[in-house]
Amino acid sequence: MGSSRILIANAHPGGNLGAEAMLSVLVNHLKSWPEVIDRYDIWFETISSSSAYSRFVERHGVPANFFRFKPRRFGDPYDIEARSGDVLIDIGGIAYPDVAGIGNLRNFRRHRYFASRGTKAIFFTQDFGPTDRVVTRLLAKAAIGGADAVFARSERSKAYLSAIVPSVPILGPYPDCTIALEPAPMPSNSLGGSYFVVVPSAIMWNKYGERYLEFILELIHSVPDCLDVLLLVHNFTPNGGTSDSAVCDLIAGRLSGVRKVEIYRQNASPNELKGVLMRATAVITSRYHALVGALSSGTPAFALGWNHKYTEFLKLYGVRDWSLDLLNLPGAKTDRRILASKIISKLLSGEGEEILGAVNRDLKQQVGSSFQRLRGLLSD
Repeated sequence: MGSSRILIANAHPGGNLGAEAMLSVLVNHLKSWPEVIDRYDIWFETISSSSAYSRFVERHGVPANFFRFKPRRFGDPYDIEARSGDVLIDIGGIAYPDVAGIGNLRNFRRHRYFASRGTKAIFFTQDFGPTDRVVTRLLAKAAIGGADAVFARSERSKAYLSAIVPSVPILGPYPDCTIALEPAPMPSNSLGGSYFVVVPSAIMWNKYGERYLEFILELIHSVPDCLDVLLLVHNFTPNGGTSDSAVCDLIAGRLSGVRKVEIYRQNASPNELKGVLMRATAVITSRYHALVGALSSGTPAFALGWNHKYTEFLKLYGVRDWSLDLLNLPGAKTDRRILASKIISKLLSGEGEEILGAVNRDLKQQVGSSFQRLRGLLSD
């Protein structure tokens, strides 16, 4: 048993499967480093009493050491006392963007709590920003300014951080660590042959409403009939009074009697979800880690996203144009239909597929390098 603790925060199982995937990859690496396991006990931040936490530690064969974040306790938001010998590893995925006011305040309280107790802080590979508002930049500077290291996930994030906290070591950029996640066999389903995956997002529905839904429908109508269509729920956390699952139901309802689709909403492990993406013919996604899971498995994928993290990730593969900001969606229905057809044709043409394997080999090596940097920081 270690004398100090690694406190992993800002990523939880059972909700956003991208966050759970990051958590899984991190834990598997920590377990494999004897000098780290001998020195530290691993603790996991919780935000509820969900059984997902116990299932996660059982699946990974680690002790059930949990500490609870209680954001309503303003003076002391945790049920443990952090120490100077501890290490906080934040793997939140995206931090201090201008659009997340309440989330930024929660993160600020989370990070300042540990900083005030002299806890070593490492922000492991994630995106930051866009952070252009004065208040957001001040919060980020106060929260991250005392960090021992920050692993940036893109050049743009590194530029934001270098301007806001120039005294902090900004490492990378390194690719998303879930590139290294191993796919598992696909659980049973009724799909008998080749299938096309669509991954909707409640965030996009809340932002664009019918415009988003109608374009998803246009894309599905453009998928050849020889391919089954699978609507995949990748996030099980409610958002803005709805959820990804509810958006899938809306899409399926609009297609009733027109096109058969199946909804895959098993809250399976991230490895199983990656297996689903790996076996797909192609993917349309509004969830970042579904994009990562598909491309890192060699499956062509197109992103309908809202943040620079999508285009930054696609740049790694030389296919930055495999994305669309709905602000650029044509107004005329005929033009939208033509665009949808072009997107599906691009995905099914095989364009770019030959480079996915070579790029993935290089990216996995880069992910390995990021973990070696982390290992060095924890061994110092």
